[in-house]
Amino acid sequence: MGLIEPSLLETDDTDNVTCSICMQLLDTPMSPAGCQEGHTFCASCLRDALKAAPRCPTCRAASSPDALTRNRFAENVINGLRMRCAHGAAPPSAEPDAKRQKKDEVVESQKGAGCSWRGKVADYRAHLAEHCLFEPRSCKHCGAMVAKRDDARHAVVCKGARP
Repeated sequence: MGLIEPSLLETDDTDNVTCSICMQLLDTPMSPAGCQEGHTFCASCLRDALKAAPRCPTCRAASSPDALTRNRFAENVINGLRMRCAHGAAPPSAEPDAKRQKKDEVVESQKGAGCSWRGKVADYRAHLAEHCLFEPRSCKHCGAMVAKRDDARHAVVCKGARP
């Protein structure tokens, strides 16, 4: 299943980079080997679909979960797309001025309340794992999900860290 919601991309044209099974950005784009149309899905979505029914989910051409073709062109295009972090504020939309002004006031009051990272899709997983202060992580002592920015506050109340 895909990891990235298409609305995080800095483009409105996401139809060709979205998995029609999970509706997320294609994650390791693959095509069923028997499909002559080149339909492309996330590798894990496609494997699951082919296990349930050994046919391309779109055109129904016969295929097998063991016979997938990697779509490197799609993968390269997707990895080069620009996006924002899921833990950041959504960009302003093309709404009528009164609505947009009200939203802008809310966004202005929440500045600093979310992640400001913007970068390429290829760098997103590393950003979440290593740098994002808002990505929840499992506490090594108690297992609670805690954002990196809240580590110090959690350490004060963590029951697993005490002998």
